[in-house]
Amino acid sequence: MVKETAGMLENFSAEISSNYFAYAKSELEGVAQTADNATCVIVDACEIIIESLTQKNSIETSVVKSELERILDACCFQTLTNSRIRKILKSLYELENKFSMFTHTVRTKAGIPPAGVVLEAHN
Repeated sequence: MVKETAGMLENFSAEISSNYFAYAKSELEGVAQTADNATCVIVDACEIIIESLTQKNSIETSVVKSELERILDACCFQTLTNSRIRKILKSLYELENKFSMFTHTVRTKAGIPPAGVVLEAHN
């Protein structure tokens, strides 16, 4: 019974790791990378425009500079969002690792060799 349960747990663990954890990590990493890239493009563009407007003095340019600075401030929110995504990713990696360690412990206590280890048959 214990060996059957350990085998079922191993199958469940493999499915969770290869399907769900891998997919969630991949998607979150993609979101974070895309957001990082977009934030850099926005910040760079705003800084270039602000620099070009610095040489001109008018009410219109001050309004445009002010709005660009609001955009830059909004990019700080994106940085915070990316930080939270990275924390979630870290938690997923830790959860996957703990789940793997738990599965290994159950296999060991059930007397089942670690996954991938083949015992030689004794004649």
